[in-house]
Amino acid sequence: MEPGKKPRYTLTTEHSQSSYGQPVLVDLDTGQAYGVADVLPDGRPAIELYEELGLYSDRNGR
Repeated sequence: MEPGKKPRYTLTTEHSQSSYGQPVLVDLDTGQAYGVADVLPDGRPAIELYEELGLYSDRNGR
Protein backbone atom coordinates (compact mmCIF):
# COMPACT_ATOMS: atom_id res chain seq x y z
CA MET A 1 0.00 0.00 0.00
CA GLU A 2 1.16 3.50 -0.78
CA PRO A 3 2.37 5.62 2.15
CA GLY A 4 -0.45 7.76 3.51
CA LYS A 5 -3.11 5.77 1.67
CA LYS A 6 -6.01 4.73 3.90
CA PRO A 7 -6.98 1.07 3.57
CA ARG A 8 -10.43 0.35 2.19
CA TYR A 9 -12.50 -2.55 3.44
CA THR A 10 -15.71 -4.26 2.45
CA LEU A 11 -17.85 -6.54 4.55
CA THR A 12 -18.79 -9.82 2.88
CA THR A 13 -19.86 -13.41 3.36
CA GLU A 14 -18.51 -14.26 -0.12
CA HIS A 15 -14.88 -14.73 1.06
CA SER A 16 -13.53 -18.18 1.91
CA GLN A 17 -12.70 -16.97 5.46
CA SER A 18 -16.39 -16.34 6.11
CA SER A 19 -18.11 -19.26 7.77
CA TYR A 20 -21.68 -20.02 8.82
CA GLY A 21 -22.86 -16.74 7.32
CA GLN A 22 -20.60 -14.60 9.52
CA PRO A 23 -19.24 -11.66 7.51
CA VAL A 24 -15.56 -10.77 7.36
CA LEU A 25 -13.84 -7.49 6.56
CA VAL A 26 -11.83 -7.76 3.35
CA ASP A 27 -9.08 -5.31 2.45
CA LEU A 28 -9.93 -4.25 -1.11
CA ASP A 29 -6.26 -3.74 -2.04
CA THR A 30 -4.82 -7.01 -0.72
CA GLY A 31 -7.78 -9.39 -0.46
CA GLN A 32 -6.82 -10.17 3.15
CA ALA A 33 -9.83 -11.05 5.33
CA TYR A 34 -10.22 -10.07 8.99
CA GLY A 35 -12.64 -11.47 11.53
CA VAL A 36 -13.83 -9.74 14.69
CA ALA A 37 -10.95 -11.10 16.77
CA ASP A 38 -8.23 -10.06 14.30
CA VAL A 39 -5.94 -7.04 14.39
CA LEU A 40 -5.75 -4.83 11.30
CA PRO A 41 -2.35 -3.90 9.80
CA ASP A 42 -2.55 -0.45 11.43
CA GLY A 43 -2.74 -2.13 14.86
CA ARG A 44 -6.43 -1.40 15.41
CA PRO A 45 -8.64 -4.30 16.51
CA ALA A 46 -10.97 -5.30 13.67
CA ILE A 47 -13.88 -5.27 16.10
CA GLU A 48 -13.67 -1.46 16.11
CA LEU A 49 -14.62 -1.40 12.42
CA TYR A 50 -17.38 -3.93 13.03
CA GLU A 51 -18.71 -1.65 15.79
CA GLU A 52 -18.51 1.40 13.50
CA LEU A 53 -20.58 -0.53 10.96
CA GLY A 54 -23.17 -1.24 13.64
CA LEU A 55 -22.56 -4.99 13.77
CA TYR A 56 -21.65 -4.93 17.47
CA SER A 57 -23.05 -2.47 19.96
CA ASP A 58 -20.16 -3.00 22.37
CA ARG A 59 -17.59 -5.62 23.25
CA ASN A 60 -19.81 -7.14 25.95
CA GLY A 61 -22.50 -8.18 23.49
CA ARG A 62 -25.08 -5.66 24.72
